[in-house]
Amino acid sequence: MAASGMCDAGRIRKHLKRHLWDRRATVLIPGYQASGTLGRLLVEGARRVKIQGEDVVVRARIRSMDVYSGHADAQGLTDWALARGPVAGKVFLAHGEPEALEALAARLAANGLPAGQIVIPRLDATFRLTRAAIEPVAGPARLLAPAAAREDWHNLRAQLLLDLDERLAAAPNDADREALIADLSRRLGGAQPGF
Repeated sequence: MAASGMCDAGRIRKHLKRHLWDRRATVLIPGYQASGTLGRLLVEGARRVKIQGEDVVVRARIRSMDVYSGHADAQGLTDWALARGPVAGKVFLAHGEPEALEALAARLAANGLPAGQIVIPRLDATFRLTRAAIEPVAGPARLLAPAAAREDWHNLRAQLLLDLDERLAAAPNDADREALIADLSRRLGGAQPGF
């Protein structure tokens, strides 16, 4: 057993790299896994993943139980926030999926926190906090695209490379592997490999 958020850092990656290939292993993932994380890929059934730059075939049984969390539930968060009232400034909701943040904001507003005091900052937003006010600050260009937590071309490229490796490994001989590479190169409009 090891813990690391959504399998994206720390020792858990080393453990997964050492055991995912083993059919006798079971990986139990407790808790929510955000989109785009290694944990989410495993829960959604990825058969190959890349860990620390290496392709890893997933043969282990992947099980999840999303009823366990170290975080409070919606009512617990609402009770906690309202117990700190009355709020003189703003409440920033900055940790969670967009839909969950909107739902929590609505729940807080429905329970007495004025909607104008609830802020869900966009990614990379900057604010100046003073005793008198909270002011948005025009900052540098965005560091990440708004959909950074969702699949993008990087995820598609990684899946294509994993699929290609799988096809090459499954080919019956080197001549078929070379033909597959030549066909792909031709379709991409690149130079033909010289075998």
